[in-house]
Amino acid sequence: KGGINGKKIKVIYEDDENKPATATNAMQKLINNEGVVAIVGPTTSGCATAAGPIATSSKIPAISGTATSEPVTTKGGEYVFRGCF
Repeated sequence: KGGINGKKIKVIYEDDENKPATATNAMQKLINNEGVVAIVGPTTSGCATAAGPIATSSKIPAISGTATSEPVTTKGGEYVFRGCF
């Protein structure tokens, strides 16, 4: 039937163009305008480091599957994760 535990999942995406400023704008849009409950991304360390604090301040978990830089998680806060290792 699809979904998780009976709830449908809708994927909403934004292109950060590999630019930290665009990534922060995209993160704010997804959280404030789209009402997302979780974020997969950003993909690069620079964008994830820039946008991570927005996820934490909004208490929205964000996980980057490819960001490798330690500051992604140390500066991003308790709601930001790296899944690359």
